[in-house]
Amino acid sequence: MKGLTSLIAIVLLGLGLTAPASAQLATPRYVKKAVFVRMHWDQTFFNYWQARGYNATSMNAMLRSYFDGARADYLNNSGLHNIDLILLDDFNRATGPMSTYYDNAPLDGGNTRLIAAMRTRLKTGTVNKTVPNGSTHLLGRTINVVFVAGNFGRLAGEVDSISALGTADANAFVSTTFGDFYDRDGKYVPLQNQRTDLVAETLIHEIGHLFGGSHPSGSEATRECVPRTLTYELMCPGRTPLQRRFGAANYRSVENVIKGSLQRCNSAYTSTYSCEQAVIADCSRILDYTQIQPCIDFAVPVHCAAICTTTQKQARVVVNSVGAVVTSGVSAPGPAQ
Repeated sequence: MKGLTSLIAIVLLGLGLTAPASAQLATPRYVKKAVFVRMHWDQTFFNYWQARGYNATSMNAMLRSYFDGARADYLNNSGLHNIDLILLDDFNRATGPMSTYYDNAPLDGGNTRLIAAMRTRLKTGTVNKTVPNGSTHLLGRTINVVFVAGNFGRLAGEVDSISALGTADANAFVSTTFGDFYDRDGKYVPLQNQRTDLVAETLIHEIGHLFGGSHPSGSEATRECVPRTLTYELMCPGRTPLQRRFGAANYRSVENVIKGSLQRCNSAYTSTYSCEQAVIADCSRILDYTQIQPCIDFAVPVHCAAICTTTQKQARVVVNSVGAVVTSGVSAPGPAQ
């Protein structure tokens, strides 16, 4: 986004006003809190991969690889709002809350049963950290991702609900396998390893649902999910490769969620007052003095409503200090991990 003056100029044009001669306002610098990800496995995952020579260490490495990819995808892409994912690795997956969950017939309704089990066994909410001076900072919110190995309801993955980031059940599951079904010719396709690139895409797609993204429909689907273009936005269902961006509608939807759940704010000014003074000064440069106040009346509430507070800025400093992986030192809700 360009400087606020360019936005004010658009408003003035609509009002029939004359814009200031040159830009004086700072470009918005948006910051927000982080998303802390707890990654779990169920018993189908453990049994499947153990039978293929994996142990707990190599299973953990697999999940860490998927997390690292998802973190890079979100953090490094403005089209995904540069959301900061942090691995909350504060429990032992081999004995964790989902480790004993097992569905021996997941094909029919297994996804629904799994989502219900996740609601019972897992919780999500705010993450806080108390620093040495005794002050406590809100760093962000948690989500849970459960990795499975099976055909759960014929789905590669699913979330508890769209836009669940701000709820107590921001949960998703992702399957690391493919098969256990009959194809159109009646031939049985046995359970087998899913391609790692498709597991990675499923992971970031399902996380996108938790952030407010939906499968495009109508004209949005026509624009964003057309096979001939191969330019599929992240939330296009059943497509690959997925671009690391949200389409226009999903970008706005996710923006609304992170404004609330992650308290996105503009750090370009030291305070709301300083922003207001900058806008007033810029509008005051309009040559026709009768047009100055309408400019101010419109621009101040629009552009100075989300200036970061000192508390928000301090919390972001703490977020920056914890790194990509956190094993202790923060508090977050949920069953005993």
